Amino acid sequence: MSVLANLIDVIPPATTPFRADGTIVYGAVRSQIDWLIEAGANGIAVGGSTGEGHTLTSVEFERVIGVASEALEDRVPMIAGIIVNSTREAIKRGEAAAARGVAGHASTLSISAR
Repeated sequence: MSVLANLIDVIPPATTPFRADGTIVYGAVRSQIDWLIEAGANGIAVGGSTGEGHTLTSVEFERVIGVASEALEDRVPMIAGIIVNSTREAIKRGEAAAARGVAGHASTLSISAR
């Protein structure tokens, strides 16, 4: 069965938690994902799908995807939010998501400016 066949019902975007200085609070990713699943989410979109995607560095994106993947524990599918204005960067992030364990149980959401 295709992963996309499992992407039904409620698939909310998870916010990327930041401190006031702009650093990411990676420890808060797990608690947010647990809360979203407990609230009835059937999948989670991570990596910038709430507007911050284009501000994440490649390293931050990879780490957010990795932490989220571990937190999901294969409970629901994950969509990696590849929100960039560059085809090269979109490909790089897609490859990074696959390398961080997203491949096999997730898909990507790619949005670019025209």
